[in-house]
Amino acid sequence: MAEALFYAFFVGIGLGFLYDLMRLFRLSFGASLFFDLLFWLVTSFVSFSYLLVFNDGAIKGVLLAFIFAGFIVYIATLSKLSLPIEKAMAKKVKNRLKKVKKSLENFKKVLQLPRSLYYNIKKVIKKPNCKNYEGDEFGKGKQER
Repeated sequence: MAEALFYAFFVGIGLGFLYDLMRLFRLSFGASLFFDLLFWLVTSFVSFSYLLVFNDGAIKGVLLAFIFAGFIVYIATLSKLSLPIEKAMAKKVKNRLKKVKKSLENFKKVLQLPRSLYYNIKKVIKKPNCKNYEGDEFGKGKQER
C-alpha cells in the first residue's frame, strides 16, 4: 500500500505539471475552455489508469487524496516558480503568432493578385468604345456627339 501511495503522490505532481503546460497554452492561444476540457479528460484518464493498475480499478479515497496532495504540492511550490517563465513564453508566442498572421494575410493578397488583374483587364476590354447612332433600322442617320 505504501508503494501505491508513493506513486499516487507522483501522479499528482505529474498532473500539476500538466496543469502548468495547459496554462501555458491558455495564456498563448486563449481558448481556455478547450484546454480546460483537455486537462480534465487527461486527468480522468490518468487517474483511472493509475487506479486500474495499482488497485484493480477500485476507487479508494486515500489514493485519490494522495493524488490531490501531490497536485497541491506541485501547484504551491514549482508552479509559482514557473509562472513568470510561462508568461514570458506566452508573450513571445503571441508576438510570433501575430507575425505569422500578418504574413498569411500578405500571402493571401499575393494569391489574389492574378484574380484582381484578370478582373481589371476584363473590365477594360468590355468597355464600349464606339458612338451611338440615331436613325433608321439600318443604322443610317445622325451621329451623336
